Amino acid sequence: MKKLTPRFFIVFIFIVLYALVGFENIEGLKYQNDVKAANLKGKVKSCISYYYPSQQTGINIISGWQYYETRKYRMDGKIESSLYVDSVKVKQPRFGLICSYDREGRQLTKKNIRGELLDSSIYKTNKQGQLEEYNYSGVTVYNKQGLFQAFYINMQGARILRHADHYDKQGHVIESLQYGEDGKPTETIKYKMDALGRKIIEETYDPQNTLTLKISYTYDDHDNVIIQKDSSVTDATYVGGFVAHGDLTPDSKVTQTLSRYSRYDKHGNWLLWDILYKGKVVKTVKRRIAYYKD
Repeated sequence: MKKLTPRFFIVFIFIVLYALVGFENIEGLKYQNDVKAANLKGKVKSCISYYYPSQQTGINIISGWQYYETRKYRMDGKIESSLYVDSVKVKQPRFGLICSYDREGRQLTKKNIRGELLDSSIYKTNKQGQLEEYNYSGVTVYNKQGLFQAFYINMQGARILRHADHYDKQGHVIESLQYGEDGKPTETIKYKMDALGRKIIEETYDPQNTLTLKISYTYDDHDNVIIQKDSSVTDATYVGGFVAHGDLTPDSKVTQTLSRYSRYDKHGNWLLWDILYKGKVVKTVKRRIAYYKD
């Protein structure tokens, strides 16, 4: 069975950090409450997550944390900074982002932990009355509800559409489209929600409208995902915790991951989370959460 290297975990957490902080313009989180977007309850000031992964599936998780991530939030719920530290270089954080905002809560800059500028944004209103954000990566257009609508890149003086989202009447994303440089869709993701607005089905289609991936979600009473069932039509994939490649075969069309939450604080936020695969714990996460005083 192939072991997962420390570099794998570093790359994984970097992707997670950028997914939640670095690509806010793509996901439209800028005008939402980032605390709520992270499924945290109450006036959260900071959240520290300690990760205890297994080196390979079926083997007990390591005794000490391998890395931890700290996120600090402003009073309005927007993320202020994030920091990733691994156990090898505790005094030298691997990754970190610091965000600044204007008075309206719009993100202005992102810097790394050394204070170097990674991205900056300016905002304009177009002829349709929509807000447009200009930064290094391109132009993001928001609808009149402040939600992400489309993302464009500039190529030879022309705007090229690369990503667009469609919403239902309640403001939930029901379809997300990625486009190539030729203007044709390269991937379409469709979402189905339950009566509470929670995502229960996620389907991915290729340019020929062939279903390539389907994920089903089940929740507990605290709105945490407890079962994530992944039916991969064209390829074997893993869901949730760190699953060794050797555990999956070309016939692994359906995998299932169970999340077990065993401890909560008085606000209803989980403090201990186990991810199980084939009955084995493949990752444990422990959290420490601080709150603003009322």
